[in-house]
Amino acid sequence: MRVQMFNHTAGSFEGGILYLIDLSSQKRGSVEQVKIIDKTNHTSSLLATMPGSSMNGLTPAQTQAQVQESQTPGYPDVDIVDLVRFASQQLYAPERLMPSHPSIYRTPLRVKSLQSLYRGGELQSIPLASWKGAGLYVTAVKIQNKTMADLTLDPRLFRGQWRSRTLQYPGVSRYQSESDTTTVYLVSDRPFHESLWF
Repeated sequence: MRVQMFNHTAGSFEGGILYLIDLSSQKRGSVEQVKIIDKTNHTSSLLATMPGSSMNGLTPAQTQAQVQESQTPGYPDVDIVDLVRFASQQLYAPERLMPSHPSIYRTPLRVKSLQSLYRGGELQSIPLASWKGAGLYVTAVKIQNKTMADLTLDPRLFRGQWRSRTLQYPGVSRYQSESDTTTVYLVSDRPFHESLWF
């Protein structure tokens, strides 16, 4: 059984780096706290969620430059990582840990359900909520596997014009299993319905 550690998906971030971790539970598991020790080049950890990172051959320095460009002047405290963290906590954090931010606010959604948001897979996509901050939009979309096979998701295959695509979990199990659903956080320059293309 997978443990949904949503706090940790958007928990302590140092230097604007987003760490996504997948945890599982066991009857006799460790009770020690999880530590992340990053000895690699910090900018490389952003490549998984930046659009076109591997397809366009961006270097870590170019990827970091894209993140810095997204930090709109006048909003020094809000960037892509902040938006994804905020959205994840709004959906999954306990009420006592629910964040608030003066520069991030909820925006209306005009799309209820999508069948073809992800290329090459029978996935149902249901937009859950959208927020705006620093001139950027982040939309949380529930993704459910409708096939009888386990799927590993590639963030690059979500259709639309996105600044970043971040998955709560990198894969989904077969339909009607306990883990057939995940959430993707899509960051865009325009409202969600204007950023879609098929």
